[in-house]
Amino acid sequence: GGMQERDQLPTSPEPDTARLLSPVDIVETFAEIYASERINEALEYVAPNARYVLHIDGAPPPYGGETVGTPALRELLATFRREFDYVLFNCRTMSASGDTVRQRLEFIYRHRKSGATLSGNARLVWIVRDGLIVDCAEYHDAAMVAVFLNYFAGEPPA
Repeated sequence: GGMQERDQLPTSPEPDTARLLSPVDIVETFAEIYASERINEALEYVAPNARYVLHIDGAPPPYGGETVGTPALRELLATFRREFDYVLFNCRTMSASGDTVRQRLEFIYRHRKSGATLSGNARLVWIVRDGLIVDCAEYHDAAMVAVFLNYFAGEPPA
């Protein structure tokens, strides 16, 4: 009866709704969409000049270091998804303060070509400004990940 109508959510939000989402909402929505391999849609939550830094000494390109701007980010994310099957990709928000969101990422990646798996946890520190992600820093057990990525770096692309 009348209860259902009152509880229904609006079916067509205004295009500017994203600007009203909290930094946590924006980061969690990005992660959820990216996890389902919808890279272009996920990048709608990312500022054009956004920066992603993977803090791993010794990781080979394109993985380690800094990637800036949505074209470069799109290519990097597509590379990750092309080379690895995400068996598990679980981002959990641990804390949020102002524009900064801290998450713990639990992951299992399977290298598609070899079948080798890499599992572990990472820390993600996101900065959101004006409704868009402007910065993401990812911290891993550096030695383990660098060894794994370097093991495949010498292989020709599939």
